[in-house]
Amino acid sequence: MQPRLIPSKRMLWIFLLPLAALLAVRAYGRFSPPPRTLGISQGQLYPCPASPNCVCSESNSQNDAGSIPPLPAPSSAPLQTLKATLKSIGGNQLVSESSNYLHYTFTTPLWGFIDDVEFRLDASNQWFHVRSASRIGYSDLGTNRKRIEMIRSRLTLPNPNPPSAP
Repeated sequence: MQPRLIPSKRMLWIFLLPLAALLAVRAYGRFSPPPRTLGISQGQLYPCPASPNCVCSESNSQNDAGSIPPLPAPSSAPLQTLKATLKSIGGNQLVSESSNYLHYTFTTPLWGFIDDVEFRLDASNQWFHVRSASRIGYSDLGTNRKRIEMIRSRLTLPNPNPPSAP
């Protein structure tokens, strides 16, 4: 008896159904509309929703699981420094910018989920207040917190090329 070269219909379904599900989830993640809670309201970033897929440094409650410390802002050219840092990380796109505000979107490589990441410059205290939130889903498995902590570490790295002593 010759081996069967044509896959059975069942084998095709076993392969095609998960692939179709992956493509559907990816499309849903890519084309999800931005939330209405973006930007600055009453001088602050919007607080996180109750779901555990967001972190914010301007949270209403210090005990909130979505609370995160603000990022340090350099004293000279803070927005340009932050933009250069985000460019070096990659996987993001600048959506809007003003004199004290930046809104970026980050897209996850595999699933194509979009996270909105906002920065509000508090120049008097030399901080970037930050809010990072997933557009869809209930949990982000800590992705937004990890991203902000990575940005924090890049902003606080010592200068690799310090000026030479006179």
